[in-house]
Amino acid sequence: MPRTRPARSAWGGSLHSCGRPRWPGTRQRKAVGDTVGPARGACAQPPDRPGIPVSQQGAGAGAEGSEVLRHPTPAAVVLLWHGRGPNEAHVLRRLATALHSDGQTVVIPDWDAGSRDGGAHVLRASLDHAVALTDGRPSVPLVLAGWSLGGAAALSLALSDVPSHEVAAVVGLGAATRERSPLDGTLPLERVRSGLHPPQLHLVHGLRDTVVPSAEAEEFAHACRAADVPCTLTLVASDHAGVVGTEFDPVAGICVPSDAPAATSGLDAAVQAVRAVAGP
Repeated sequence: MPRTRPARSAWGGSLHSCGRPRWPGTRQRKAVGDTVGPARGACAQPPDRPGIPVSQQGAGAGAEGSEVLRHPTPAAVVLLWHGRGPNEAHVLRRLATALHSDGQTVVIPDWDAGSRDGGAHVLRASLDHAVALTDGRPSVPLVLAGWSLGGAAALSLALSDVPSHEVAAVVGLGAATRERSPLDGTLPLERVRSGLHPPQLHLVHGLRDTVVPSAEAEEFAHACRAADVPCTLTLVASDHAGVVGTEFDPVAGICVPSDAPAATSGLDAAVQAVRAVAGP
């Protein structure tokens, strides 16, 4: 029996989708400047970095209920913000594991967009915790990656009048650029303007995303180009759930890890986007 996209009310407010790709491979588009987008790859679960042992006992608790996957010699600290669904850090666990295997320390907080402050306190606390994990080392950049509504929050932080200078790069995964940020209530698309000097901006978006259409990511990239704000966009043969290595399970009512083509290609693109800014 074929799967159909459930009504948004069936998701309990979560932004999820489980479409399958029609296009093989990954397309890349450069938004502006000389910044190069993530390269195409074929490995959904990337191998460990040469010469960097991966801690098999790196998981632990962080601030405000964050899960932390610690790497002994991280190339970067990556902070992952999940989407609208309350306390769904577990949805990003497959992506977190892949990033940890790729040589990063990863922080994954639970937060609730339905809380009184929209989850802003927890998101900011997780940012402070991630900054602390870099130990102030310039060689260990902080990369903020947000999915869906979490992507809106990450982009709004990057485009703020007083951006967080500790964040070296922001990666939006199926980012909801037309949704109000839980941090400050702004729409990321409307924050793009000339004269900004944000951290590096990268978007990874599924061509078959029916929750946040890829046209919105293209619109954001075009706005960046017009404002002379460096931003890259990678369009991948995936969907809204796939860009974090999952697919929507209508029985469980949540996104679950998947080896479907949309999930493997999406996961690979997300990992490569982080790797591109994390450095060797």
